[in-house]
Amino acid sequence: MPEPPSRQTFVSTYGQPGSWAPYTLVAEAVSSQEEWDRINRQCTQTPAELYGG
Repeated sequence: MPEPPSRQTFVSTYGQPGSWAPYTLVAEAVSSQEEWDRINRQCTQTPAELYGG
């Protein structure tokens, strides 16, 4: 896993093509759908509390 960008870079490029997205790197590294599902259950991409849920 490469080093994340600075906070300023992350914020200024968020959502743009090529912006830092750690889940993309994880998805490329997993060997099966089951492994991806297990990882995503443990570390959800969008936690419920992110939007006050």
